[in-house]
Amino acid sequence: MILDKRRAGVLLHLTSLPCKYGYGALNREAMNFVDFLAECKLSLWQMLPIHPTHGLSHPDFLSPYQCQSVHAGNPLLISLQVLADQEIVTRNRPRFKFPEDSKQLTEYRYESLKVAYHYFCNFCKDTTTVIDHHKFTRFQEENKQWLEDYALFRVLKEKFEHRPWWEWDKAYRDKDPQALAQIQQECQSQLEQQYYEQFLFFQQWDRLKNYANNRGVYLVGDMPFFVAEDSVEMWAYRDNFLLNDQGRAKYYAGTEPQDDYFKQGQGQCWKLPVYNWDYMETNNFQWWIQRFNTMSHLFDMVRLTHFRGYVRTWAIPSETSNPKEGLWLPAHGVRMFERLKTEWQHPIPMIVDDIGVEKESEPDVYDLWHEKFRIEDSKKRTLSRMFGMKVLQLGFSGEVEKNSHVPFLYSMNRVIYTGTHDHSTTLDWFNQLENEKKKKVFNYFHIHEDEAGRDELMSILIRHIFQSASNFVIVPMQDILRLNNPLHRMNTPGEIDGCWQWQFQWTQLTNPMKNELRKLAEWYQR
Repeated sequence: MILDKRRAGVLLHLTSLPCKYGYGALNREAMNFVDFLAECKLSLWQMLPIHPTHGLSHPDFLSPYQCQSVHAGNPLLISLQVLADQEIVTRNRPRFKFPEDSKQLTEYRYESLKVAYHYFCNFCKDTTTVIDHHKFTRFQEENKQWLEDYALFRVLKEKFEHRPWWEWDKAYRDKDPQALAQIQQECQSQLEQQYYEQFLFFQQWDRLKNYANNRGVYLVGDMPFFVAEDSVEMWAYRDNFLLNDQGRAKYYAGTEPQDDYFKQGQGQCWKLPVYNWDYMETNNFQWWIQRFNTMSHLFDMVRLTHFRGYVRTWAIPSETSNPKEGLWLPAHGVRMFERLKTEWQHPIPMIVDDIGVEKESEPDVYDLWHEKFRIEDSKKRTLSRMFGMKVLQLGFSGEVEKNSHVPFLYSMNRVIYTGTHDHSTTLDWFNQLENEKKKKVFNYFHIHEDEAGRDELMSILIRHIFQSASNFVIVPMQDILRLNNPLHRMNTPGEIDGCWQWQFQWTQLTNPMKNELRKLAEWYQR
């Protein structure tokens, strides 16, 4: 059980794995990363959302937080090498380099998946493939609730040259039953192709998860609070969202200007639709419950992003997209979680993204995560299945005396990070600090300023969170590798260029780094 001991792990998205052809995948490199974690006695691998991202025509097509489905897996993460080893697709690999040839690479991957489906349907007749056909049929039956709408959405995206659903012909845009029945009849093969891609994804995913669990490594997922407007979720289940007269999003979610850490005084508009919680409650929050059930199949633990959204959302009128014109709209998260407690099939622990939420200023948000899903351990101690977040970088970005992210305040029911995917690498963050704040870091950790090299500084900071009282600590791979260049940052909120592209190489990971992690895990019983 993941809650049976103190644990430590690494934050690394699948696309950041070493890969010759642009994107990371569910391949041998993913298994190698599990081996690295197990060797270092680290038992948590946290990644970003793994759902289908937008097409190449979208300006933010690489973002894992702009997903077309909350249930489906990203077909671009399917390992073609695994299929080649099974002699399903050709072993010949193109020599593309990401990102210059990203369009060509993406097209090649999708064409290869079509080859795999054609082979699966027409050429494989051995006993193993017969069994796979039975598994494929069962997969479709078990996932019918979301799979059919997702496949239809993807086929229609292709039919209309990947334009957003509100630019499709009216009959398809508004889900006219006759039009949809006709397209289902005409495009049965294309729909089956989409089913098969998801079948492959989940097969390879289960292979990775089983491999990780057998080595004592648990997978930690990321569940975005919002969904993209151009997604099957909004096209097929529009009543779940607040709509304008054109059937589009009436409001976009974002951040209040005065409350935005990254865009202070400006705020952000994420162009993500706001939920119609009143309607969701009439359906007993089944949309949410299905999401949580999917996450507990994929992961051993899940991070809930933007947890404040379960209580209230900064809603910005879509006609202006100006964060300064937004207003707070209430959500029904309290009642949703009460329902979830009784209907979640396989509950898993949750990391609550409560960054910026303080008990004094937002007691309703604080109490929601602090009180739900409480359990007792073998010693009859009360534990929570919800763990808040603390980020070491944030502890020294403001006034240390008034900052809840300062290390001495870390408690058991928190997950501690040096930084997250939205932050600079910790060394780059430190380099950008004003001299006075750098001195605060040196003084707090008893570091002699004239002797502090980057390796020593990171070792001290990582050791400090390992020895904290917190049950879980997670370090981004960039910090383990002691990277200090802004180019190594995974994401810059509010920006598009240069985001989501970072990958590491095994040559960057040294034996001293691995030995240090192993010793820290042993010393501090993680």
